[in-house]
Amino acid sequence: MNQLQISFGSPLIVQHQYLPSTKPKLLLSVVLDGITIIGDEAMDVKIPEGKRAKFQVVPQDVSGNPAPIDGNVTWSSVDQTLLQVVPDTASANQSQAWIENNVGGSLGVCGIKVGADADTGSGVVTISATFEFEAVAGQAAGYGLNQVGALEDIPPGP
Repeated sequence: MNQLQISFGSPLIVQHQYLPSTKPKLLLSVVLDGITIIGDEAMDVKIPEGKRAKFQVVPQDVSGNPAPIDGNVTWSSVDQTLLQVVPDTASANQSQAWIENNVGGSLGVCGIKVGADADTGSGVVTISATFEFEAVAGQAAGYGLNQVGALEDIPPGP
């Protein structure tokens, strides 16, 4: 978090201070075309129609170190008509899930919510994040044909 303080006395004083977040956070990692991408809620991931990709959340402490969680990660799609979530129940703490863009679904930006309990004791401290994905059209597979003008008489030939 950034903090800006301005004093309008004489002389004018402007102070800027960076304050690191004190909240634990979740990062998301994905392997697309052999490249591992790690990011936060600002990731720009596009999933074409008829495709899916597997993602993993990585709980971290305030310094960015991997941190334990209690129980399983919860996954949900903000809009099931855009993207669907299928948690990988075989992954540790269900930290991995498939994000799918089913054929025939809608296109657009969709949030995927994840959450976990950061308190490894008897209490509950929920950490959560919403990652933005975009459901995009798949590869062209055919043609559509639209009439773009009114019917006209054929002009006489020469």
